[in-house]
Amino acid sequence: HRVGGPFGFAAAPQGTSFESLNEAPGDDQYKTESVRATKGLLLYCRVSGNTLQENCYGKILVEDITETPPPGISIIKSAYDE
Repeated sequence: HRVGGPFGFAAAPQGTSFESLNEAPGDDQYKTESVRATKGLLLYCRVSGNTLQENCYGKILVEDITETPPPGISIIKSAYDE
């Protein structure tokens, strides 16, 4: 996922379900600031690929939150590394 420009996340309308999200909002709706994951959060996302043809839209449902990586997962670099 690349941030900046028209990329980032857009809030889904209140009361909608993951399954009903089938049309992405306009590019001006996507933000990268102030997005905090919470259980049950439903978002649209706009992703930038390596070429123009790889730019796409998606949807995300945050099912759970943890600060502990699952077994077998190693963190290569954290946003909190200095």
